[in-house]
Formats: sequence, C-alpha cells, structure tokens
Amino acid sequence: MHVFVCEQIFSTLPSHWQERATSLPHFCDTFHKLPALPKKGFLVFLVCSDTPNQLAKAQKEAQKQNISPLQIHIFLPSKFPPKVLSYVLEDLEKRETHFTPPAPSEQKGHYLPQKRLSRRELFSLPTPTIFPLPVVERELCRSVHCGLCITNCPHGAFSLEDGEVFLHREKCTSCGHCVSLCPQQAIRFPRWSYTEVFSSLKNLASHHRGILFHCLRTSLPALKGWIPFAVPCQAFLTPSLLLAALYYGASQVGIYSCGADCPNEKGELLKAQVGELQNLAEKAGLSPSLFQYFSSPGEIPPSTKGEPLFQGEEESLSPFGKGSFAKFLLPYLERAKEETPPLTTLPLGLVEIGESCTLCGTCATVCPPEALVQKEIQGRRQLFYDHSLCLGCNTCLPVCPERQQGAIQLRLEADLALLKQKAQVARESDAVYCERCGKPFASSHMVERIKELLGDNYQSSMGRLCSDCRGFSF
Repeated sequence: MHVFVCEQIFSTLPSHWQERATSLPHFCDTFHKLPALPKKGFLVFLVCSDTPNQLAKAQKEAQKQNISPLQIHIFLPSKFPPKVLSYVLEDLEKRETHFTPPAPSEQKGHYLPQKRLSRRELFSLPTPTIFPLPVVERELCRSVHCGLCITNCPHGAFSLEDGEVFLHREKCTSCGHCVSLCPQQAIRFPRWSYTEVFSSLKNLASHHRGILFHCLRTSLPALKGWIPFAVPCQAFLTPSLLLAALYYGASQVGIYSCGADCPNEKGELLKAQVGELQNLAEKAGLSPSLFQYFSSPGEIPPSTKGEPLFQGEEESLSPFGKGSFAKFLLPYLERAKEETPPLTTLPLGLVEIGESCTLCGTCATVCPPEALVQKEIQGRRQLFYDHSLCLGCNTCLPVCPERQQGAIQLRLEADLALLKQKAQVARESDAVYCERCGKPFASSHMVERIKELLGDNYQSSMGRLCSDCRGFSF
C-alpha cells in the first residue's frame, strides 16, 4: 500500500505514518500532475478538502497510468481522530492482500449525485466514478434452483437465460445487494468481495469501538469515536453484517444513510431491520443503542470504546452465506429466552411441513439456501429441514402442489431449540421403486394421494413403474 498526502496537512498525520507517506504539492481539487504512481497495491490519497466528484477525478488520473481505478482510496483526515485514521490505514494494508483488480469489462462508471458542480461541469458530463460489476461464478451458482439475485435486484439487472444467471450491465448500479444476499457466495465483487469484507470487519471491530457503515457515494460527516466502514451502497448491508461487527468486538454499530440520494430504495427496509434488532437487544437485556440508524449528520453522537459482548467466541464465522444470520442471532436469542419478538423484516423463517405433504420434493428443489433437502436413505424418502438456514424468502410456498391442503406453512419467527439442532426430518415415508429399472420414483404418500385424486382413473402401473418406464409422466 502507498500513501500520498497533501503537503498542507502532512504535519497533522501520526508520526509513524509521516515516515511512510509521500508528501505532494496540493492536488486535492483536480488530481492533475500526479507523479508516476506504483502499479501494484492500494493507492491511498489523504486530502485537505472534500470537493465534488473527488474519487472519480483520482480514478481518471490513475487510469491514465494504466492503474485500476479500484485501487484508489481517498480520506479526509480532518473527519477522524488520528487514532481512527491509523486503524483505517492499517486495515487497508491487510485488506489489499485479498484484492484482485477486475478486468475492464467487470467494472462500470456511474454518475453520482452532486451537491455542487464546477462551471466547467455545468456544461459537460461530470467524470464517472468507477465501481465493480458483480460477476457470477457459474460453478457455485445454483441458478434455476435459487434466483434470489434475480427476484431481489432493485433494478432488475439479472435474468435467467439458458439455465444461467445473466447480468444486464446497463441496468446494474453496482450496489452489491446481490453479493451480500447470495447464499452460495457465488458472486465476485472486487473491493467488497466476501474475503475482503470479512477480513476488514474483523480487523476494525477488534479495536472495540463503534463501526459506522456508510455509502461510498455520499460525503461522510466528521466523526467522533466511530470507525468508518465504506460500502458501495446501503443496499449492500444486511442484518448479518451488523450483528457480525458486534460479534467480532465492536462496541456498537451504526448506519449513516444516504437518504433520498440512494437509487436503490433499501433505506426504509434497513431502518426497519435496525428497529427490530434494537428491540431484540432490549429483550436480551442489552442496550438498544448497540444498533443505530442515522439519516442526517446531526443525529450521529460520539461513540466510545467498550468491552466486547462476545469475547472469546468463534472468530471464523463469516457474515455471508448460508446460515450466517442465524449464527450471529443465536447469542441474543439465548439471552432473551422466552422474550423473543417476531421477526417481520429479518431474514429468518420457520417452515412447518404438514401431514398432507406427499414428499414430491419440489420445495427442496427450489429452496435457495438449501434449508429443505430431500434424500433417499435405506428405502425411506426423507425431507430434512434446517431452521438455521431458512431465509423466510417464501420461495417454497408457491410451488407446493399441496399447499392448499396445509402441506407447508411459513412463519417469520425464530425457534431457539430448532436453531441449536442440525437438520431434522420434517416428513418421511417409504420410497417407491420402479419394478423395471429399480429407481426410486415416488413416496408411498404420493402414490396414495394420486389414487385419491384419480379415483377410478387410477392405473396400477402408476404405483409400480417410473414415468420413463411407463412412457409418460404423471
């Protein structure tokens, strides 16, 4: 990592960073006439003033030297205490080991909202700020069996084509919502990859101060005690990330919203989720101020250093992927015991399988996080359910052919006993094997249900032969 600092503020840096930083003549407005820059590693610019489109201008100058624009980081030291600035720079130094610059085709320029423009920019397009584009890892993606990125993208940037998830880059705003939502961790997103965010969050939280998540696209106010954590958009944030920060040692966690400037319309949902987490913390005998949502700079109080809530806990838990939210939620539920409130906006559901389930397996086929899995074990067809993996996404309900008969129900709530257990058998019956080829093709419950539905039209071969051996399906 290489640090460049405006000569006007060089003397304000901590002494150990003065030894490492390169002082440059004032460059903070335009970034013109920068010296030859190193090609590898993060390039950090410490500036004396906050000017419009600053990151975009720095990226443009870096690109002239064939440097990836995503290697550029800009900070205004006057907004943080020196100690917090040191924390941020030390973290970037560790974080760059996980960073791989994307190909030019895997990034996109965005025109960010501006509070004020220069005279020149009034008569021309402002310089776009470069963000990464999400890249789907085909070997990890469950595509037709998941589709959470398709159904949840705020701008409909994903579609399913020829059985694979396809990104329409012209619609993508690089908000990263799909990245943090993907249960398979199947989306590559440099600067905010799974390993980068995981590593950085642990590093910064270990200082036991408040972590303030903020959008990189909006100007950050002066902070007292908070450690800033930039994300591509507030849509990137999930309850798992908020809980993870506290789990790793932060004294509290906050979100500084970009408000009406956000094009991804996730602010109200995040605010509601923070409210539910505050309620949960109170039920657990903890301070609701552990979780904060700020809509304006004047709302942000100082944050102080505090003792970690979960000292000595397992540090390898990732805030991403299957079951992440339930793992971080469990300590709060254990403290709350019988006081667990309903979870109306948080990503955890409780599925119940009724007696009318025929074990057709459709729900297991479409379940994005694989909370429902069907297996054939020693002549028995078994449907397993893992409450800790369930997102409450409602994907399983519409596809169930016996839903109206009560075969499956979903409630947005947590069951402490079930969360502590591994996957449990929710429904089972004898497997029915084809008399000709020997393959299992149904359950005894399904055969009985078909008999009931068809009545006199039922043929005995339907319960003895698979659809391939009978020549048609039912």
